[in-house]
Order: sequence, then C-alpha cells, then structure tokens
Amino acid sequence: MTRMTLVVCITATAGAGMPGLSADHATNLLVAGFEGGVESTLGGYFQCIGGAPTAVSDRIAAFGAPAVRSWRIDVQASAPSGGVGGVIPLFDNRPGVKPQPLDVSAVPHLLLRLLGEPGARQVRVEVVHGPFDGLERVGTEIGRLAGKDLSPTSWSTHAFALPADVLGPPGIGAIRVLLDGPGAGWVAIDHVAFCGSADAAAEPTRGATAVPRTLRKAMWVWETARILADPAQREALVFFCRRHGVTDLFCQVPYDYKDDTIVLHHVAEQRSFNAAARSASVTVHALDGAPDFIFARNHGRLLKLLDALDAFNREGGPDARYAAVHMDNEPYVLPEWKDPAARRDVLADFITLNRELRRRCDAAGMAYGVDIPFWWDSCDASGKPAFTVAGPEGDVPLLEALFPLIQNVGIMSYRERVTGVNGVVACCRTEFELGHRLGVPVFAAVELGTGPRVEKGITFGCYPRSYFAGQLETLEYVLARTAGCAGLAIHAYEFYRTMEENP
Repeated sequence: MTRMTLVVCITATAGAGMPGLSADHATNLLVAGFEGGVESTLGGYFQCIGGAPTAVSDRIAAFGAPAVRSWRIDVQASAPSGGVGGVIPLFDNRPGVKPQPLDVSAVPHLLLRLLGEPGARQVRVEVVHGPFDGLERVGTEIGRLAGKDLSPTSWSTHAFALPADVLGPPGIGAIRVLLDGPGAGWVAIDHVAFCGSADAAAEPTRGATAVPRTLRKAMWVWETARILADPAQREALVFFCRRHGVTDLFCQVPYDYKDDTIVLHHVAEQRSFNAAARSASVTVHALDGAPDFIFARNHGRLLKLLDALDAFNREGGPDARYAAVHMDNEPYVLPEWKDPAARRDVLADFITLNRELRRRCDAAGMAYGVDIPFWWDSCDASGKPAFTVAGPEGDVPLLEALFPLIQNVGIMSYRERVTGVNGVVACCRTEFELGHRLGVPVFAAVELGTGPRVEKGITFGCYPRSYFAGQLETLEYVLARTAGCAGLAIHAYEFYRTMEENP
C-alpha cells in the first residue's frame, strides 16, 4: 500500500516530489501550521465563517491546555444552525496570482486531528473541488462527527476518504469544517494532512516550532495636550503602558505653527513624561502629520518641527529626549489622489518629504518612522504595481521607494479579524516580506475606534472586549513568529482605555 502524506498545517514536512504534486506547489503549503504561524508561505489562511464574531469566532489558542497552539472555533448558541465553522484555503491567494487548487489524486484521504465539545451540533467536514472563490462556496461533504466522537480533553485523529469525483482536475481549493445544529459548541484543529492511506498519519508528529521573538507593542496617543497638562493623566498613561505591555508610544507633539515658526507647548511636561516613560521602558516617538503636509509648498512646516525637536532634545536631559519621530501623513485622502497624473506629483512630493525628514532625523539622532495603508502594495489588472514613483531607471513600486527611507513603519491593517484572506495578517504580508528583506521593522496595526468617522468592518471597537482579547492573543502569537514583523500597534490610547474600562 502506498503511504504518502502531504501535511498542510502543522509540521514543516512537505510532499515535494510526490506524484501529482509539483515541488513548488507543495512548498506553497509549508509553514501553514499553528506552531509556525497561521499562514502558508504563499497564501493558505484559516478563516472563520458563518456569522458575526459575537456568535462565531476563532483564534489560535496561545495558552490553556490541551488546545494550546491549535486553531479553535467557538460557536455560540445564537449562531445559525448551519453554515458556521471555518475554512482552510489551500492555494496562493495573493493579488495577481491565479489560484491553483491542490492535486490530491495520489493522496485520497484527509486526516484531521481534533479536540472539542460540539454539544448538540455535528462537525461536518467538506472539501471544495476547484478554486475556493468565496466563503459561501458550497463544498462536498466527506464525513460527519458527533459529540461522542470527540473529547474536550484529548486529541483524536479522524480519516475521511475523498470521493472519486473530487480527486480529478482541477483539484481541491479548500477544506471546510462546519458545526451544524442548535446550541453552543467548539472544536480545535492542530493537524491536517492528505495521505495515501487512512492510517498513514494516525499519530502525526509535530513539526519544529518557529522560535518566537519578543514583540514590540506600539500605541498612538493623540490627546497629548490634555494629558500633559494633568500630572494624574500622565501617570495613568505610563501605568497603562506597564499594564498592557506597551513598548512604544506615538505621541502627538503639541505645538503651534505661525509666521513660519514652531512653538512647542507644555515643554517641561513633555520632558517629565518622556523621562517617566523611559523609566517604564517605553520609547516615545514624536508624532505629527496631515495630508496636505506632503505638498512641497508645505514641507517647511515639518522640517522646522524637526529642528524644534532637535533643539528640545539638546536642551533637555538624556532621559527626557524623544527617541524617534513618527509621521502619519495620509496623501490618499487628498482630492488629487483620484487623478492618476496628479497622484504621481503627490507621491513624488511624498517621497521627497520622507527623504529629507529621514536625513534630519539621522542628524538629530532620532529614528524615523511612518504610517501607511496596507493597500499600497496593490496591483492593477495586468499584475503591475498600482502605485509607483519615478526613479533614475524608470518607475519604482511605491513601497520599494519608501522603505529605504524609513526605520520603522506602521501598517494601517485595520480589520475586524486577524486571520482570513482579508484579516490583519493577510493585509501585511507584502510589507513583512519587504521589511525582512530591507531590515525595516513593521508594525501590524489594529483599530479600536467607534463612531460615524470609523468605516464599517475595520474596527474591533464595536465588539465585546472578550472578542478583541482573543483576536489580540492570536495576533501576538502569529506576529512573534513572522519574519519582518516588529510587533503590533493599537489605534489609539483613548479607545483602548475605554474598552478596558467598559467591556
């Protein structure tokens, strides 16, 4: 009997050279496991489906035996009785790449290692024949498990034979694990494999765990004038950083700009706060920015601000300095952005501004960072970069031009879930790769704001604190094992504090 195994989730072993699988395609599925991250190297993402996060949620369980380091799906009693669960895409799903389903003709058995307590629900396992082109895509059922088949405290491996009609071309696009029926229930998965026989991976071995790194945790602070004016609020902010593990603060600099002159406000209070933050091992970045600052005619304002910050640092003690500068200019909200020709001029000014700010920060001994949207790596219909700037040898992708000018970057990957094809991790993948290649630390950011100015679908702020806590746990677990990622950033202190005070 042929004993072939392609592990797609946990271990770092591959099916390269296996009949029906090219080495390149097998590689697409490596490092998809929960111990090494929540993604495959080219695009397989584990994603919860079927309901709002308040009814159906998922996370990588970072602690709590026995489901630690597994993908856990929780279904509340309020969830629909069908179509709720999770999906595992099995192909490269990045923009500009044509999805190539997985050929499993030589490995016609699917094995899942599960743990759970589905209650009155049944666990329905499906495979999607052909490309997985949406969460509503119907799959082919290959088996069901009832509560009596699973244990909430010990793992069990279950084999499912793939029917003949899904073994042929074009291949398998996704695995769906659904919980059908009434009431609450949950299931955790820590191993998925396609095998040549039902017993080929009955006792799967765990792959080498990616060594986690210590994450930085940044937070934006906008209401600094009010906070600096009140010693109790300054102390509360430092305490909040200690309690929540915040290592970096992007703090709006309070100042006036008039008659071509920068006047800093609350200078003594800024120095006192910076010193208190440093004593708590928190790095303070001087924050500013506005869309129209990027126009060449307005560059003088920020250049003078850099001069003022340099003087502030030189005139104060070493503990009271700003360690870095952080710019949150967002040119894509300008009217000119909508016109392709005008946009090229806007981006040219943007690059010029960042080049000069970096030069001045280097001279002043401060690190230089910026915030950018996650979609600046987008491609057009032909697969070419959608946003470019002119270089000496032709057009250069915007991020390729920007990253050499900065020393850290916050990606505004504002979404209401961490995993999935439109989750926080997916939004930052290109930036992680570029940051890793060029040595630029990348912060993946989440939004906690609410209100009419916050777009629907981008914030955790409209969900219970418990949901955000679970998603944050998953994000920290994944990012600590992701090359090129410095950590995460939270927007912003005011919203984060409110969430903690009013769960």
